[in-house]
Amino acid sequence: MIRSKKFVAAIAATMLVVTACGGGSDDDGAASSDPTSSAAEQSEDAPTAGSPGGTLRYAAANEPSRFDVHRSSNGYDQNWFAPVYERLIHQTPQAELEPGLALEWEFTDDTTFVMTLREDVSFHDGTPFNAEAVKANIERAKTVEGSGLANYLASVDTVEVLDEYEVQFNLAQPDATLPMQLATRPGMMLSPDAFENADLDEMPVGSGPFALVEYSRGDRAVYEKVDDYWDPEYAQVDQLEIFYMPDAVTRLNALRSGQVDAAVLEPSQVSEAEGAGLNVDVSDSLEVYHFQMDRSKSEFGDVLVRQALNHAVDREAIVEGLVFGYGQPTTQWVPEGSPFYNEEFGPDYYPYDPDRARELLAEAGLEDGFEFDAMVSTNPIYVRLGEILKEQFAEIGVEMDLRQEQQLADAFFVRNDADAIVSPYPGRIDPTETAQIYFNDESFSNPGRQVTPTVKDAYFEALIPADDRPDAVKALSGQIVEDALGVPMLFPNAILASTEDVNGLTWYLSGHIEFDGVTVNPG
Repeated sequence: MIRSKKFVAAIAATMLVVTACGGGSDDDGAASSDPTSSAAEQSEDAPTAGSPGGTLRYAAANEPSRFDVHRSSNGYDQNWFAPVYERLIHQTPQAELEPGLALEWEFTDDTTFVMTLREDVSFHDGTPFNAEAVKANIERAKTVEGSGLANYLASVDTVEVLDEYEVQFNLAQPDATLPMQLATRPGMMLSPDAFENADLDEMPVGSGPFALVEYSRGDRAVYEKVDDYWDPEYAQVDQLEIFYMPDAVTRLNALRSGQVDAAVLEPSQVSEAEGAGLNVDVSDSLEVYHFQMDRSKSEFGDVLVRQALNHAVDREAIVEGLVFGYGQPTTQWVPEGSPFYNEEFGPDYYPYDPDRARELLAEAGLEDGFEFDAMVSTNPIYVRLGEILKEQFAEIGVEMDLRQEQQLADAFFVRNDADAIVSPYPGRIDPTETAQIYFNDESFSNPGRQVTPTVKDAYFEALIPADDRPDAVKALSGQIVEDALGVPMLFPNAILASTEDVNGLTWYLSGHIEFDGVTVNPG
């Protein structure tokens, strides 16, 4: 059967909470949030709980770049990291912030951020978790060679230990996104005693609900439950196995044959999975399919060229042909319904118009078009998206030489091996975070380090914690569209399938999956 979870209605309440930057706390010491948003929705579809114990086997479409969290180069690594690495701040499925290793947090002024930490927590190697561990993690994430997280923490000047379980972030500039960043990879804590481990890329040492006990690149990761994890309700299975299966047909076959218990599928497989008696959840997501240019290469430094490419893309046709209607076309990095969505730059701002695209190229002095090279991952759905874009760009005289790359993030962001990529992005609830990732001149995921002055100015305005911050963020969102810094195309629905024996598996609006409270009935 299909259980459809619609989270878009919850975005407005969630974002308004996020905009306030977690400044207060409730009577229980938890950071303030809105517990009502989508709660009824969540319980309406909630399956009956199963029995604790057993093994959950999940098939993922992506594999981790590495397990050293500070050197991670791909946002999708979080799916593999979450079981083993505990975060300072958690997110609910609706992307609300809630306590993790930090019990409370607040901005005491625009550039001072204080956290009160959970006590009696240890890393899997026995190292105690405390304020010194937080300081060591943030400093390593900012400075380690090959860091994939430094740009997320660029605003952090120093980290100060106030006492054993209280830590202060002293910021070089205002950064209202910091609590949200600390709810993802930058907030994942690694044992300081493991910093120099030679096998850290394969064997992480965190303080999460599971410990990684076996990892084979290109195949699977095996995790075992940690008995003394602070939240005994989190890990309800004794063992978790995550398999890397890039091909959707392979994932569905593995699910139907009993090789795995749950898998992420493609929209074209919904009817087949339903017919096989599987549970299918169709969920909204902030994930974005996009075309990213290295704006220091080819002809991409010219805004006229970037605007032409936006006009060359038939977003409606891609939604229908690629994801069978399971998605929403977009020119922005947040969906309609968000208080950060700028109505002036709606879905028709760059209508599909090849003639207008050719006019813009001619205005840029490229009447005969141009040629560039691009990469796409080996995941079949992204390969198909790349092929569609190749055809649509060809209609305006632009030739995209497309090749597949298994480790796409490393190839583009680290080795700088192409002019552009066709890629998914897990998405962020606040476009300021997206700008921090892609459109800042210090961004790890901006290999050319090119940014327009208008976007840069709007970005710094949006970083200031203030009551009118949503207006500043909307202005930033619109400026990114006007300057055409990328080509966002659609928000695809997430398709998550499982057997009837799996209970409680939920897709997170943030574009990730976690295993909080999931049970598997004995076979």
